[in-house]
Amino acid sequence: MVLVRTDGERLFLANLGHQNSYSLKPDWKRILDLINPGDFLHVSGYFMLPKLRTELLALFVETQERKARISFDPGWDSNGFNETSRTELFQLLPHVNFFEPNEPELKAISRKPTIAESIKELSAHYNGVLALKLGELGSQIYDRGQIIGEAKPFPTQVIDSTGAGDVFDAGFIHGIIKNQNHLEAARTGNAAASILISRKGTGQTRFPTSIEVANLTKN
Repeated sequence: MVLVRTDGERLFLANLGHQNSYSLKPDWKRILDLINPGDFLHVSGYFMLPKLRTELLALFVETQERKARISFDPGWDSNGFNETSRTELFQLLPHVNFFEPNEPELKAISRKPTIAESIKELSAHYNGVLALKLGELGSQIYDRGQIIGEAKPFPTQVIDSTGAGDVFDAGFIHGIIKNQNHLEAARTGNAAASILISRKGTGQTRFPTSIEVANLTKN
């Protein structure tokens, strides 16, 4: 359940329900057959799918062997990124091409108080592209621990920020697939998230189209 405050921020009340038993194993071969060279595998909601946590490393290895790219947004760990969680993430990250945490997640994973210190700590475990989500400040792109640049936010009135991080991921990946450079792709992600958070509702109408995102970034 998501409760939205008057300032657009959210409070999450989680009950995993059927997600507690979700597993890739029944569809393992079918999933692998769908992965082709150049494809994108994006994984989010890691901590909401307990069984997936025991299966994801093998999936990442198989995906790499098929020459596909991996995008990973773990989301927030309700246990505060304890040693078990951090060990799991550090095992996964060497197989990831694009990593998209937000600032609180990055600092919790690294256990460092600043972004700079967090990036340095993370670099011991990860040498891919980091798209760091900074909320109302936009996003930053790092490659192998070095900052590439910042993507500024698009001013908007926040109605409901639920899903903003996931929609940024979608916009960012869309940009990469469309051969945008990493900063342009981050700007596309910012635009997609900006449109989403300015809208009410719970259905598909909240989600921006590629045309809406292109118009916003162009203007």
